[in-house]
Amino acid sequence: GKCTPSDSAKRCLKSMAHLGKLCLTRQTRKVCKNRGPNRIIGESIVQPELALTTIEYVLGLADVAVESYHYREDGVLIIRVHSRWEIAMCPDCGEISQDPHGYGEPHLIRDLSIFGQKCYLELRGHRFECQNCADTFTEHLNWVEHKRRYTRRYEEYIYDLCQRCDHTAVASLEGLTFDRVQGIFERQAQEHLV
Repeated sequence: GKCTPSDSAKRCLKSMAHLGKLCLTRQTRKVCKNRGPNRIIGESIVQPELALTTIEYVLGLADVAVESYHYREDGVLIIRVHSRWEIAMCPDCGEISQDPHGYGEPHLIRDLSIFGQKCYLELRGHRFECQNCADTFTEHLNWVEHKRRYTRRYEEYIYDLCQRCDHTAVASLEGLTFDRVQGIFERQAQEHLV
């Protein structure tokens, strides 16, 4: 019968679960083998564009595009993203800049688990040069605080867990240090007071 978008999405998710540690990117239609211990993990073919579009939908972050994803050896899902916007406000003078010139260094930002796996977003933020004050800066995205290692929603999740569980238990459950959990809890508590 005719294939509907929901059928395609379901097949894609099922195929992604089957593929496990395979890497798919927008740049290639090949299925990349895991660089692990020289084993071949199936020959299933998934249309990369559909897989990446599905991940974008699951992420629910309208201002980013998914470039690729892969699983690390430890089973953590890494999703490489970049901003869809090519405009930003200068943090020094407040002037709007429409002059992106490359990307900043990629950095990992912990997000909520996806497909039952720990998930990090590898963000490459656009770099801009302000035409007003000549300052060079990296864009700010509303789902992560500047220079933080966690998305806002992940920090909110940790805050909610800390209200129900001991902070040591939350740290153990999420693979974080007690100090990081405590720091997230205190920042979120401050924000909830405002």
